Order: sequence, then structure tokens, then C-alpha cells
Amino acid sequence: MTLNWWNLGLSAGAVYVAILGVFVAQRQWTWAAMGVAGANFLFVLLHLMAPFRGVLDPAYAGYQAGMLQVAPGPLVTLVSGSIVAAALASACLALRARPGRGMIFIAIVDTVLLLTIGLPELISGLTEPTAYRIELGESFQLPGAAAVWAGGLLFCLPLVLSIVWSARRTRPMTLAARASDPSLPVDISNEAAHHEAC
Repeated sequence: MTLNWWNLGLSAGAVYVAILGVFVAQRQWTWAAMGVAGANFLFVLLHLMAPFRGVLDPAYAGYQAGMLQVAPGPLVTLVSGSIVAAALASACLALRARPGRGMIFIAIVDTVLLLTIGLPELISGLTEPTAYRIELGESFQLPGAAAVWAGGLLFCLPLVLSIVWSARRTRPMTLAARASDPSLPVDISNEAAHHEAC
């Protein structure tokens, strides 16, 4: 039986969207946080099929993105699956918009994605724009200058902004600091309870 990889990938994507939807429904996010979540979730969508094809598709050509080049086999599943897990976790943490360790995780993940995929793809496109193309499996290709622009606008700029946003929120903030920053949600009841406990 031949698997339809797009159907499998879209089914996995629906699960990922449902997970993200749980955090969206909690309404703890700001628009900046939503943008960071979107920047990370893009990398989830770009890796819908690779984790499955790595172990299930004997005809799979292998995984290549930026500096990452992996021969067909279980290692593709490990690498691309790790990217999916890390990017999805970062998107969910961004929607919680809570300063602290979660922001450190986002900053680390996005820095790794930028250095291993985003910047190498952009540099490759700028070096040889006519030969450069973005491929999603065998059924979608974006060639030339359009691919270079897409690489910069989708794979680099959002990650840079995400790193800056999360790095500024790596330390837990007091109630006064939260109140002075309109981009952060303020939970007065929790903060008050903390001071009473102290």
C-alpha cells in the first residue's frame, strides 16, 4: 500500500493546530506573542511529512535544509521530528507570554533555527539566486528570486524578531514591571497571593 504523504502530513498538521489552539483559547497571548508563535509554527508546517517519510518511505531522497543534510532513514525522523517538537513547544510557550525559563527556551530554539536553517538558506539564495529553490517534497518548488525573498522574509526576519522579543523576557518580572509593559499580560491575583505568602 502506497501512503499519501500529503494526507498524512495534513493530518499531523491538524493535530499540531489543535494543540496550538488550546493555548490560543486560554487568551494569555498578546499580538507580539502571536507573531512569535507564528514564526515558530511555520517551521512545524515546513516539516509535516519529513518525520514520517524518514522511516516509512524507501524512496525518500533525504532531508536538506540550510546546514542540515541528512541521508534517508531514521535519522531524518530524529532530526526533523526534533525540529517539529521544539518549534511547536516554542509556539505554545510564546502564547503563554510568561517571562522566565520559557522565554529562554524560545530564544535558544530560534537561535538554533536561524543559524542552522534560516541564515544558511538566505546566504545560499543570495550567492546563487538563479539556481536557488525551495522544495517541499516532490510536489512543490519555488525557484529563483521569489525563493530568495521567501527565505529572507519567512525563515530569517521572523526568527530575528522572535529572538529579540524572547530575550527581553528571560527574567521574571514584578507586578510593577508588568504593568508598565502593555505587551505583557498582568495577573494581579497571582502576584498578590505571592506577596501574601512571603
